[in-house]
Amino acid sequence: HLQTTPIERWRAERQELDLTVECTPATVQLEVPFTAGFKIQNHTDREVNLNLLLAIDRMYPLCFNGPTVHNIGPCPPRGSSSVSLPFFAVQAGLQSLSGIELRDTATDRTYPFTSLCTVFVEH
Repeated sequence: HLQTTPIERWRAERQELDLTVECTPATVQLEVPFTAGFKIQNHTDREVNLNLLLAIDRMYPLCFNGPTVHNIGPCPPRGSSSVSLPFFAVQAGLQSLSGIELRDTATDRTYPFTSLCTVFVEH
């Protein structure tokens, strides 16, 4: 007879800040700029003043043309902010958007985000 052990549910701990992709095209053309829209959610009881950082070395083969630090500004307690950024792809295929971080300028704490979304890059 087969004996099994109950599976424990693993619950991801929610960060103080979340970054989600609100809108991006599912398919983009190689080396043609596209825009991705992001929503930043503040789960804390305090206002946070944020910078968005782009780690170019961790984004390849998706690239960003512009400054690697963007001042998002204040985000209210339990509130949200939105930002749109331009990207372009330098390699065809299914590509993952990674290498984006949020930094709370008051605490200097950094929140990294990986694999935010995938886009299909056509030749």
